[in-house]
Amino acid sequence: MAKTFIRAFTLIELLVVIAIIAILAAILFPVFAQAKAAAKKTSTVSNTKQIELAAIQYMDDNEGNQIPRYNACGVPGDPSLTNSTDIWPNLIQPYVKNEGVFLDTAASNTKYGGIWTDNPPDKPTKFGRGWTSIGMNATVNGWYFPDSSVPGCPGRFKDQNINTLDNVANTVHFASSFPGPTAQGYRGYLARNDAVNLPGLSISNRHTEGTVLGFYDGHAKWFKTVAIVGNPNATYECKDDSFFTGLWWLDKNAAHLKWNINDPCVPVP
Repeated sequence: MAKTFIRAFTLIELLVVIAIIAILAAILFPVFAQAKAAAKKTSTVSNTKQIELAAIQYMDDNEGNQIPRYNACGVPGDPSLTNSTDIWPNLIQPYVKNEGVFLDTAASNTKYGGIWTDNPPDKPTKFGRGWTSIGMNATVNGWYFPDSSVPGCPGRFKDQNINTLDNVANTVHFASSFPGPTAQGYRGYLARNDAVNLPGLSISNRHTEGTVLGFYDGHAKWFKTVAIVGNPNATYECKDDSFFTGLWWLDKNAAHLKWNINDPCVPVP
């Protein structure tokens, strides 16, 4: 009876195979990572666009008036502002009906935040304004519904009806923001382009060094973060006669986007 011999791999052959696998992995893993990042960016652009379209529906139903930051009077200490006060995601939720839409898919530390603070006694499972990862432009004022019934609550600081905006396709409404615990000073529900990846009113560059923005005409787009950050030291002359002086430089960015909605700053010829 003939004997069958099985030839085993030599150590050199085994090492060559392992080296080939390692080289292929080194080549493919970055490709997979890039594909994953691109998918998250595309998803966030889609989510931001849905939020913008919901915002437009809200403004259409409210005679063009902007979504307020939160549903309470803007007077400091007014009792209408509580830990359970609804903030803007809850106010336009009826137009979306999906909490996941309000999350940036690339954010690793985010939750749906629809109220003022985290886990108040009457809403112990709800999260506050710090955790939101797609923030509304922080220069949008008007902290309460236009038909607020709060006694003695004054009018908005400035009329921010969408019909007063000069260039809706170039005016930022929403942006990838930096989320985290509300009690630690994170304010992901608002975004402003004078800080990046910091607790408070800042934008995030988590999308391959870029930020996803939503605009008042209903479109959303990815930008390199360095192109949208305001630069107060840039050479720029501006006629500024508004009440909200001091923030006009937010519009001094390489992408030429309008961030400061309150301020009618215009270049001086």
